[in-house]
Amino acid sequence: MIEDGWQISENRGLFVSSELHASIDLDSPEFGLRLKPTDQRTAVIEGWRVRPSAARSLERTDAYCRNRDLIVTYVQDHPAKIRCQLDWRVINGSHLSAFFVCELIVSIQTDLLDSEPTVFVGSKLDCDELVVIDHQGNGSKKIVAESDFETLQQLERNPQILLWRLTDSDLTFAEIVAREDCGIQLERDPNTARVTTSWELFSRRLEKGVILRSRYWGLLVPRSGDEATILKWRDTLLERPLPLTA
Repeated sequence: MIEDGWQISENRGLFVSSELHASIDLDSPEFGLRLKPTDQRTAVIEGWRVRPSAARSLERTDAYCRNRDLIVTYVQDHPAKIRCQLDWRVINGSHLSAFFVCELIVSIQTDLLDSEPTVFVGSKLDCDELVVIDHQGNGSKKIVAESDFETLQQLERNPQILLWRLTDSDLTFAEIVAREDCGIQLERDPNTARVTTSWELFSRRLEKGVILRSRYWGLLVPRSGDEATILKWRDTLLERPLPLTA
């Protein structure tokens, strides 16, 4: 039994605690981390998904664990070489009423030539309600119907936090991003309660080799009082400095 730490088994990263099981296919980060609480009512959560922009694929070159960090390096050779390192870092969340907190640190090193380093991160879940919170921590908007969802695409300011009140569960999954200029795309399955988010990182063209870093957090918290809990977490997480290296 794995207890509160990552392990690698063949091509999968595995994390197990008394409250949940999590796994990820290291060769397919676009499918994300599959999180299953031991609470049998809550469906599998597909979060922390990472994919490059269109017409690009990533090849894994290295992977290792260090306690609560799962660190994987990928390269993309065409049209310009890009090195991508992903660090799924599990954070102890018990002091602020969280069942699971995982910080995804995305590092991109571009080629010396012209590069488009855009990377998308996000989640796919079934939810009863989707709550949007802006960078000031106010103006929340509850997305509960197709008409409401369509208006979200026209928000004047990009959100910083999304709360997913999960279907048939007393839990909420939250996404937090660190960058104010991070764009977002949302898709809603018209036949189900499933919503997919894609946060756009590094959406600019670069003419020389640079290293870019950004962070995305996914949290699982009790639904009761979820907005106040997540705002406390937002303030705590944004104060955390980026590590110099993985």
